Amino acid sequence: YVAAFGSTLVSVGNVAYLQADYDAAALAYHRAIALLTTTMDVGALALARSGLARVFASQGDLASALDVYGRVLADARARKLRGEVAGALESIGELHYRLRNIDQARAAFEEAAQLAEAAGAPADAGRLLGNLGLTELVAGQFERALTAYTASRIR
Repeated sequence: YVAAFGSTLVSVGNVAYLQADYDAAALAYHRAIALLTTTMDVGALALARSGLARVFASQGDLASALDVYGRVLADARARKLRGEVAGALESIGELHYRLRNIDQARAAFEEAAQLAEAAGAPADAGRLLGNLGLTELVAGQFERALTAYTASRIR
């Protein structure tokens, strides 16, 4: 019952987030995380943490969002969940891009694209390479941006 209630709280958080009620969303996600850390439902825990990170990012607290996504990434790596690792890296890359931490954004997008490609998800790899291209463009690395954009179109 604890895992089911935790998953329900994640759903409540998602609804509150979609309604831009960030305080209610954060409360639901925090409570879900507290419950789900006592269960083996790692998928729901990752969803709760990702939801909380989205709330932080929406409120402009990018440092807290990065911290939470870092925990999601660590859990996904420990469990060898390639798709979840790639998703966490994409979110981390987007946050670093917003902060103009170009090297960190580049590294996150590159690794996520490689994982997506290895997992046989060419559309995801293409999107991630597009993000990498934009990052390179902002960094003034026009050749690298063109290479990434070209690679993204091939997929």
